[in-house]
Parts: sequence; structure tokens; C-alpha cells
Amino acid sequence: AERIAFLSGLDVFVLPSLDENFGNAIAEALAAGTPVVASRHCPWPELEQQRCGRWIDAEPAAIVTAVDAILRDEPAAMGERGRAFILRERHVSAVAEQMQRVYREARRAS
Repeated sequence: AERIAFLSGLDVFVLPSLDENFGNAIAEALAAGTPVVASRHCPWPELEQQRCGRWIDAEPAAIVTAVDAILRDEPAAMGERGRAFILRERHVSAVAEQMQRVYREARRAS
């Protein structure tokens, strides 16, 4: 609860990681309704696709440009889109359903 409260108080969450296999912190920030800037070393192209953040090269100039763009855009609307995306696509029940689909397809293929 403290983490979500902290993240929801941010204007933008930035994760300029050079190596990330998922990025739980990104999911947490989106769930808190905070727009995200993440490097392309994080597997989150949905940030751009869902218009809830920026997916950028991990370089200082790109980070500054992305944060500035979010702050000049509609950060509250971006945060709402991110929260909706997480609840729709990354919620435990949604992920469980996706996994069940994969297993059913694998069984049919064997």
C-alpha cells in the first residue's frame, strides 16, 4: 500500500534500466496511475501503444525529452490509460487466462 501511494504521488516514473526481464516497477507505477518512461531494455512497448508512457533509448537526452513530453501532454490521462491497461492486460486473472489459452493450444498441437 505504501509503494502504490508513493508511486501515485509521482508526476512520472522513470526506469532507464540497461537490462530488465520484466520490470515489476513499471507495472506497479502504471497500476498507481502514473505515466512511465522506460528504456527499450525493458520489454514494455505497450507504453507507446497504449499511450501511457514513453519507451525510449536509455540515454540522458532521450529521458529528458520523454519526461518533458509527458509533463506537457496530459499526464493524468496517460496515467488513467496505464491503469486501465494494467487492469485489463496484466491483472492476475488476465495473465492466468492468457496462460490457460497457451496450454490449451499446446495440448491441441500435441
